[in-house]
Amino acid sequence: MAALSFSKVFPGLSSSDVDILRKACQPIELAAGQRLFNEGDLGDSMLIIESGAIEVYKQIHGDQERVLASFHTGDIFGEMSFVDGRRRSAGARATEASVLAALGRPKFEQISREHPKLAAICFANLASLLADRLRSANEIYRDAVAAYLDATGAKKLGLASLVEGMKPVLLLTSRGETLSGRVLDVVEGVGGSGWVIHFRDDKNRLSWVPYHAVARIEVL
Repeated sequence: MAALSFSKVFPGLSSSDVDILRKACQPIELAAGQRLFNEGDLGDSMLIIESGAIEVYKQIHGDQERVLASFHTGDIFGEMSFVDGRRRSAGARATEASVLAALGRPKFEQISREHPKLAAICFANLASLLADRLRSANEIYRDAVAAYLDATGAKKLGLASLVEGMKPVLLLTSRGETLSGRVLDVVEGVGGSGWVIHFRDDKNRLSWVPYHAVARIEVL
C-alpha cells in the first residue's frame, strides 16, 4: 500500500525513486481519535496516509473547533510546514486507526543532494498540490463571504440595485466604522482575493471596501 500511496502523491516517480522516499520516511501509527499534532506545534515534515483517515482542524474560539479537511489513504497533508518550516497552522488527528509515513525536511534535503531529479519531481507535484488547495480555499472563502452577506442582510438589499440606482446608503464595517455615501460598483478582487465594494462617500472620497469587512448596509 505504501508504494501505491507514494505513486499517487508523486506521479512520475519510478519504482526505485519510490523506494528511496519510503526509506527516508518515519512510520507513524495512530489509534482512532489520537492527535498527531496541535496547531502551533513545531514541524518540518509532510505526511502520506498509507491507511486510515485524518482530519485537520483549527481552534476557532475558546474550545470550539472547526474541521477544515479530511484526508484518506493516498493523501498528503502537513506540506506547508514541510515547505516553509513554520509552525503547524492547524491540528491533525486520526478519525480511525491510521498508518502514516512522515517525510522530514532534513531527510528530503539529503535526497535532493543525492538525487536531484527525484527532488525536482517531488517539488513540481507539491507546487501543483499547493495551487489546487489554494484554489479550493478561495472557493471556500467566496462561499463564506456569500453566507456572511446573507446573515447580515447585505445580500437581501440587492447590491446590484444599489449600484444601478446610486441610492444613498450607510455602510457599517466590522471594525465599527460607518461610511455614508453611494455604492459605485462591486468587483472581484485581484488574484481571487474576494469581492470588493467601490464606494464614494458624501465628501466625494473614493474607497475600496472588502466584502468580508462589511457588517451591514442600510439604505437611507
